[in-house]
Amino acid sequence: MFESSPGGNIGFEPDIKLTAEMILIMGDLNAPAFHWFKELCIKGYLALRPYRQHFITLVALMLDTGLPCFRGHTLEQLNARLKPDASEAEAARYMHEVINRCALSLRTRLYDYIQYQQNSIPY
Repeated sequence: MFESSPGGNIGFEPDIKLTAEMILIMGDLNAPAFHWFKELCIKGYLALRPYRQHFITLVALMLDTGLPCFRGHTLEQLNARLKPDASEAEAARYMHEVINRCALSLRTRLYDYIQYQQNSIPY
């Protein structure tokens, strides 16, 4: 969610981890369950945006914990992901694009493979 992935960032982590197995459980990319999943993700994202500053404040309180997920640009990246200057329609399109880009992403498969090789995290 922040700036670090298990095993450290390798430069092409997916925005959302959406594996083939996750999609298979929903049916496929055209299944009603997958469309419902996208709808709920977008609604959740839009519901969170008005409270953006509250979340940023909470995260700011955790920055000096020494957790590896905070690497120096956490607040800026979190703010950017919440698209503060976008309209609700633009933000919804952004999240729709994120989900579509991450569905069956080659980045996800490569990332999982590398995590398995480096850290024995099964995929």
